[in-house]
Amino acid sequence: MTPQASEVLEKALSLSSHERGFLIDRLIESLDEGAPEEGVEEAWDSSGRCQRPRGAYSTTVLSIARSYYS
Repeated sequence: MTPQASEVLEKALSLSSHERGFLIDRLIESLDEGAPEEGVEEAWDSSGRCQRPRGAYSTTVLSIARSYYS
């Protein structure tokens, strides 16, 4: 972990549970934003694994996070 990421984590852990839940929600949403990194699609295709549908992970985790922090 980079020093910058460690600093962000330390600050995030000092937030209230509601604020951390919101932060988790937004970070997970950001995983599906933008174009995939170069080579990711090819790696999935060549690995023989089933690729998860775009947004499937985010939807599941977001539902859990929202119900927990609501």
